[in-house]
Amino acid sequence: MKWLPILDMETGTIASNLAIHLVHLGHEEAAFALLDILPTPPTGSKEEAAGIGSFLLREAVVADRPLSTVVKLCDRLMADGRNTLALTKIAHVCLGTERVESSLVVFKAMLERGLKLRPHYFWPIFLTNARLLGEKGVFYTIQHMTDLGVALDFDTLAHYVLPHVSLADPPMLVRKLQGCGMTVGALLTPVLATLLRQGRVGPAGKLCTYKIYLVAYMHIHTTAAAVPCENQLDNKLCHIDVKSIPEKISCSKSSGEEHNTGIGTQVVNNWNS
Repeated sequence: MKWLPILDMETGTIASNLAIHLVHLGHEEAAFALLDILPTPPTGSKEEAAGIGSFLLREAVVADRPLSTVVKLCDRLMADGRNTLALTKIAHVCLGTERVESSLVVFKAMLERGLKLRPHYFWPIFLTNARLLGEKGVFYTIQHMTDLGVALDFDTLAHYVLPHVSLADPPMLVRKLQGCGMTVGALLTPVLATLLRQGRVGPAGKLCTYKIYLVAYMHIHTTAAAVPCENQLDNKLCHIDVKSIPEKISCSKSSGEEHNTGIGTQVVNNWNS
């Protein structure tokens, strides 16, 4: 490096391109050393906003360089304040390029460094694994979430788990999800919501033997509701007795309150409002 000229912004661009080329040739250590002497991007520039070294981190991931080496570079960039989001950046690249295993390795590195993992970080992995591996891939992802200490939330269950698993036997599905460490209380609301959205009142009724309360933020119009709910105003918290669902649905049907869109659809739309 001592033989290189003092770099300005023009020659710095040439050096950046050289660093990228070195990464793709398998010489990432040399590329990272070159990064240390690149000029600091101007204040307010796109390069500064993206974080110093982000371009090289992306190239290292895309070139499938060893993640252990890439993570070490992230540590250096974060330690001296040049790129405090370096690990998050490579996680984004891994997810965007469907590198599932690499994403999980980076997530573990983030956790080890005290960075909080959130359920939505796993959404791209759910979609990729569901497409490639089906239901098995979904449960594989859930297991990794659990291992990393991240709990499934309502949105993850409703939009990234349940659409990609079999709902033919709802009680069996609940038991399988319980085996992944979830409680019935956390499961029942999204499972029932999904079944009712599909107009599958019968299968939903099979889950009404559990002695728990559903919790939802929703408006429910009494003429379209499949479940009774008190304190419906202002989207306040309501508690719904699971056992009352079949009885209320039966009453609604006999009163001719089920419209073409289906009671379940209307109820769940209200839950999501």
